[in-house]
Amino acid sequence: MDTKDTTEGLANFLSYARKLANITRWNVEFLYRKSSVAEHSFFVAQIAQLIGIIEEKNGAVIDWKRLYRKALNHDIKESVTGDIPHHTKHRKEEVNQALAMIENELVREYILSEIPDEDYRRRIEEIINEDKDDTLEGKILSAADMIDAMLECAQEIRLGNTNPFQGKYNYWEKRLKQIDLVAVPYFLDEILPGFDRTVVYENENDEA
Repeated sequence: MDTKDTTEGLANFLSYARKLANITRWNVEFLYRKSSVAEHSFFVAQIAQLIGIIEEKNGAVIDWKRLYRKALNHDIKESVTGDIPHHTKHRKEEVNQALAMIENELVREYILSEIPDEDYRRRIEEIINEDKDDTLEGKILSAADMIDAMLECAQEIRLGNTNPFQGKYNYWEKRLKQIDLVAVPYFLDEILPGFDRTVVYENENDEA
């Protein structure tokens, strides 16, 4: 096995991961404040972590390794496809399946094929394919993804960009309420209303 080829393949994976910093969310809409897929992935991981703590406090058993891997990597495929609008990707099941097939094909061609070491390639493929599913961690990821979308919409609404973001906010709120987690109503009723309050640091307003 050519070690140089393997290291170049792993470096290639990191290069694609960094592309997420340049891929804009909501790319078909006018935005006052643009955010990247990389930012979104970070905040989803933070939200998922908080949901996990809430669920654990209420008796759930969390596989934290699985949760962190899912949250951190759930949009890594967008490094080769860009951010495909939700209303396009999920318009019809056959469209969703076709896009999933294209995503997997592009990942194999541009990322996995560059990693000759079979063990590394298998591990990277597992990481890239971490996603939402019927596990508790998959449900937490789904909720965290929706909550971050709602926060992004709320930000645009506060800036006066109500069309189409009020409708999008309502859509995600409705979807979120369908997820059976203790943390969902807690987030909706207690955490989200206070999210945008002004943060004042101690002595911030004192004269120097």
